[in-house]
Amino acid sequence: MTRPRFSFGLIGLISASILFAAPLAWSQDPGTDAAMQAAQQANMTAMQAAQQANMAAMQATQQANQDAMQASQEAADNSSPRCCGFPLTVSPRFSVKAGSYNKPIAVRLTDKAYGAVIYYTTNGWTPTTASRRYAGPITIGSTTTLQAIAVAPNCSSSVVASAAYKFPGAPPALAPVALPTTPASGGYQIALNVAIPLVFTVPISSQTAQVGDTVSLQLAEDLKAGNVVLAPKGTPAAGKVIQVDHPAMGGLPGEISFRVESLSLHGTVVPLHALRTLAGKSAVHKARGLAAIPGVGFVAAFMHGQDAQIAAGTPVMATLKAGTLLPAPVS
Repeated sequence: MTRPRFSFGLIGLISASILFAAPLAWSQDPGTDAAMQAAQQANMTAMQAAQQANMAAMQATQQANQDAMQASQEAADNSSPRCCGFPLTVSPRFSVKAGSYNKPIAVRLTDKAYGAVIYYTTNGWTPTTASRRYAGPITIGSTTTLQAIAVAPNCSSSVVASAAYKFPGAPPALAPVALPTTPASGGYQIALNVAIPLVFTVPISSQTAQVGDTVSLQLAEDLKAGNVVLAPKGTPAAGKVIQVDHPAMGGLPGEISFRVESLSLHGTVVPLHALRTLAGKSAVHKARGLAAIPGVGFVAAFMHGQDAQIAAGTPVMATLKAGTLLPAPVS
């Protein structure tokens, strides 16, 4: 009984030795090791190449998406019939580029927003819906800055479009304003509406101004009836701030609106009329461009435009309405 068991154990031991010895002999073969190393190196090289190819493909896809989004944004800015995803109308375009000219030009204003109405100014102040409505070519023959906005249904006003047109020669100097008047008891009555020049005596900024603040102005030139000076240059005038908007997210600029109200003349308050608005530099277009870039678009939401700044000495025209009585000058 013990012998067969012994024989089986010896045979198993010999077989196991042969099995363990075979791999050991194979692994000690230099040719086999070199082949394994070469195979491993080839696999690593292939994996690295595949990873690089995948990265390149991902980068190309991201760039293509970015280009497509930017192209879509530009197309929306140029031709969208509505608000382009923003609550702003597309800005108007001018038919004549800004620059210097030797003879009068006719500038046409256009806007592709459906149902948009265009408003413009040529006096340096920011246009609003209370400004002159565009109704045909604007003839310009002296140095002028033309500004315009468009307003489409269900949208806010567009970003201001602006162009400066320069003509040779110095601007004409201001002269005393000859008032159309008729003699009246205690003074002179204005026969027709007349524009009178004023200048700011104190600067105003949308950063610090508040609704209700007084606007300090003065006459820029004498007001005369014939040879009689009814109101000398420097006569104080006043107005009031009626709206202040601070720069806002999305690149919106600061804005300030004011009303010219009166002229103080020989102890009499003479009513004047003017409503003006000034906006700071906008960053809306820049913000919209950033918004289309993946990964950094959120930055656009935090962009702000600049505050509106009205410097001392800034001119503004006000209206002296027909029927207004100017007191006679004190002897």
